[in-house]
Amino acid sequence: MEIQQLLGFIAVAQSGSFSQAAQRTLRTQPAVSLQIRALEEEFKTRLFDRVGPHKVTLTDDGKLFYDLVEPIVSDIRLIDERFKEARNMFDSFDVSVASHNSAILYLLPQVVKTFKEKYQKAKLTIVNRSREDIFSMVRNDEVQIGITSITKPPAWANYTILGKFRRVLICRKDHPLKNIKTITLEDISKYPLILPEIGTNTRMAIDRVFSEKGLPYQLALEVRGREAVKEFVEMGMGASIMSEYYLYRENRRDLIVKDVSTHFGFSETGLLVRKGRYLNHAARSFMALVFKEMRKKSYFINSSLHKLKQPTIDL
Repeated sequence: MEIQQLLGFIAVAQSGSFSQAAQRTLRTQPAVSLQIRALEEEFKTRLFDRVGPHKVTLTDDGKLFYDLVEPIVSDIRLIDERFKEARNMFDSFDVSVASHNSAILYLLPQVVKTFKEKYQKAKLTIVNRSREDIFSMVRNDEVQIGITSITKPPAWANYTILGKFRRVLICRKDHPLKNIKTITLEDISKYPLILPEIGTNTRMAIDRVFSEKGLPYQLALEVRGREAVKEFVEMGMGASIMSEYYLYRENRRDLIVKDVSTHFGFSETGLLVRKGRYLNHAARSFMALVFKEMRKKSYFINSSLHKLKQPTIDL
């Protein structure tokens, strides 16, 4: 059994594909196939089943082998980082983050600016992905840190809530809802709504609440991106419901903002890392900057969260 065989096995297990594993490990597909065959012959078992022309899945023995090997391979991959940290070579670190568009737009600009000033030579990579892709990338060590929201954190993850935010109704200052002190679902259903796309947490909350009440709402426009939602609200196409996380001070000045969290609840954002994942000094610093930035936001509304400690990570 050789290290390259274990690296190849983990790459196939995580990607479900020999060709993708070859790309990840900078080997040819036949070379990866030979690595897996050698392991299967050595341990006298089959590690993968083919489920399609280009897709494989772990057998029961393969799953047992993966659980044993994955921590070992993870440690091997991180030898370079740990060696650099032991030598205090902090500027040479790589930091990789997967997040969604809203966090990249509303939370990370100042974090990135401060981080780059502190670690001028460090390589920082941030990718924009869906929640499902963020889960997969963190779990498979394709990135060190995920920034997203999770209803129920998976067993393999450490998830630290950064903030909880009310869902609010926004409308123009000449909108009829402006003068209603306590807004009901019936009030909202009378007017056209501009909503985020299906699949977002807020849209799911809105659809669920109206459905449970057996009350239809008027959809004027479905649009991707909260800035677009706010722009169309300002144009007078309708009202909207969103997390106050997305509101700037000028939005509060130019629009009517009313708390509707009693109907639609709260949204949240958090930090996601894989349990047992070693995080280098720069990655831990990046997380601390994210936490600090979130705490100082004016829309941070849950005062009890100010008392949260910096995210704790199993190292």
